[in-house]
Amino acid sequence: MDSVRSWFQKFQPRDKSKRPVVAARHGKDPGKPPMDDAPSSATKQRVAAAKQYIENHYKTQMKSLQDRKERRWMLERKLQDAEVPVEEQNNILKHLEKKETEYMRLQRHKMGVEDFELLTIIGRGAFGEVRLCREKVSKNVYAMKKLKKSEMLRRGQVEHVKAERNLLAEVDSAYIVKLYYSFQDEEFLYLIMEYLPGGDMMTLLMRKDTLTEDEARFYIAETVLAIESIHKHNYVHRDIKPDNLLLDHSGHLKLSDFGLCKPLDSSNFPNLNEPDYMSGKVTTPLPDTTRLSNPSAPRRTQQEQLSHWQKNRRMLVSSV
Repeated sequence: MDSVRSWFQKFQPRDKSKRPVVAARHGKDPGKPPMDDAPSSATKQRVAAAKQYIENHYKTQMKSLQDRKERRWMLERKLQDAEVPVEEQNNILKHLEKKETEYMRLQRHKMGVEDFELLTIIGRGAFGEVRLCREKVSKNVYAMKKLKKSEMLRRGQVEHVKAERNLLAEVDSAYIVKLYYSFQDEEFLYLIMEYLPGGDMMTLLMRKDTLTEDEARFYIAETVLAIESIHKHNYVHRDIKPDNLLLDHSGHLKLSDFGLCKPLDSSNFPNLNEPDYMSGKVTTPLPDTTRLSNPSAPRRTQQEQLSHWQKNRRMLVSSV
């Protein structure tokens, strides 16, 4: 009889009310430690970058649609003013729509190296080269930055290159070199950037030796505006020097080479409202006096210091 009763109980529905109270109350396994659901700072930065990209993409699409409507309206107005027959007007408007469709199809085209005519090399770096190129369709001239993937991986510079690409795609400023396209193949990463034929600030300083007060004020002001534009997007450049201040055809300055830039985490900033800051009791490290402790050390002239800096600047940058 007991065996029959036990066999019958196997088919009885289980009472769900007998589940553990903790699991039913919290919806979690009581045997596992609680998990922190707060997103990390890296996740927040990716979310902010994605949000900025979507907003820029939406603004670009809306502006493109508005420009397309304005072009059609202007053409219709010109045709009406010229008293063109209705049938001919319709044919001209259909031709415009066809051209607009072809243009939009070209914009959706996935770019590659084969879309550019490679010209002369204008610079070399640790990961590759910068080459002058011409787009085959539009005939526009650009600067193609070609980076070797294996070298980037070997030197652990992948995150720096990603930060450079994200910054150039995100920031739209008259004082930052523009990024037009970016694509890759199995071996290289390509950045198609604005070509600035005016050279860099270092070349200008070496050619002129000394800038006038007005020139120095002008270029310092544009440098400050360039740095401000990337700080507004929570990035730091970390490699501000005359070599990275380029000049366009009209002499205006643009900041370039964001290979060492880094996203800025504002959570690490000190709180200036704390009592220690308000009372002025913040302790700062003393200046390094090791170089002053040896007065017999030979002093370099200004020209020698400039020559020494020019010789070693690349090595100093790569060691940061």
